[in-house]
Amino acid sequence: MSISRWEPFRPLTSLSDAVNQLMQEAVLRPGFQIGGDAPVNVWEQSDRYVIQMAIPGVKPDDIDVTCQQSTITIKAHRNTPFAGQANTNGNDTQKSGFLLAEFGGGDFTRSITLPKAFNADQLSASYDLGVLTVTVPIAPEAQPKRVTVTTNAQQQIVGANAH
Repeated sequence: MSISRWEPFRPLTSLSDAVNQLMQEAVLRPGFQIGGDAPVNVWEQSDRYVIQMAIPGVKPDDIDVTCQQSTITIKAHRNTPFAGQANTNGNDTQKSGFLLAEFGGGDFTRSITLPKAFNADQLSASYDLGVLTVTVPIAPEAQPKRVTVTTNAQQQIVGANAH
């Protein structure tokens, strides 16, 4: 009969190996591109919505902001940065390659549906330091209005003066 000895740290070693392998595979390989969604902030001020989208490295000409009904759609395209550029020694036959690529080129699209009606003709957009800011004025009819509350006694007095 063979007796095997229980080693409490043996499973930890395999877990450590698994984590190391995961970390090695998590490093994006050269040429890997990330597109899809870009991070967005949206908030409401008293008379407008403000939308910010982080899209560093995008040229303003490569940004498209459109609106339809209650939805704002932002599309942008970023070229892969530094891809295929020659080394600094000027040798065109030897191309530089990424050692780590955590962001790349691609198309970014976000659609945001706003809860209140807005003035599509008065939208404005600015781009500074890699952040697109879209200002969306809320339509006057969608803004809150204060209604004066009267009592029945006030209505009777008003009615008595009308005769």
